[in-house]
Amino acid sequence: MTLETTDLRIHLAREVRTMVALARRAVDEGAWSAPVPSCPGWTLRDLVAHVGEIERWVLHALAHGDGDAPAPRVPDDAGLAAWLADSAQALLEALAVDAATHAWTIAPPRTVGFWIRRQAHEHAIHAWDAAAALGDVPALDAELAADGIDEIVGTMWPRQLRLGRVEEPTAGLALVADGGGAWLLGSEAAATLEGEPAALALALWHRIPADDDRLRWSGDVAAGRAVLALPLAP
Repeated sequence: MTLETTDLRIHLAREVRTMVALARRAVDEGAWSAPVPSCPGWTLRDLVAHVGEIERWVLHALAHGDGDAPAPRVPDDAGLAAWLADSAQALLEALAVDAATHAWTIAPPRTVGFWIRRQAHEHAIHAWDAAAALGDVPALDAELAADGIDEIVGTMWPRQLRLGRVEEPTAGLALVADGGGAWLLGSEAAATLEGEPAALALALWHRIPADDDRLRWSGDVAAGRAVLALPLAP
């Protein structure tokens, strides 16, 4: 399932603002040192700094046509939420142009539309991470999650293969979303993984384990789990 750009813009704005709100909440709760369970070794401060760095990197790519952005100076705890809010607002403004506008990207299409989609998913998964770090039971929007599966299978996974970061598995994995949607990682499927779109997306991003009870396996489960364990996205 691939969402229309109009819908992706709505998701992007919501997820970006959610991420900023979670950063402000971290300030209020004094939670910058809270560990992020889904990103081992990271604190909430590390996560928010990463998102702000990514936003500034995309802004550089849009403005300068390359991915060679200088590393930004990340402020101390007192200024971190405001620093994120500044780049978040700038990103939304930069991506408000015609989606067909040419842009430097990490994969096709070479348009602003690529970044609208990519950043909607970037912010959705990291807002999920941040909410978990703050003790919430986070959720992914089902519609956006289905598009996220499509992005991994159709864009991020092929890029990982092209860059030599992973080898094509000898056995494939079929993905089937409850309510509709089917995808294939690799060649002929040896196993099938079924579940709600959000559960499948979280599994592909390695946010939930392969044996999570929201996931249903059939076929050669060991082969399927081996595919799922691969670095499917950066």
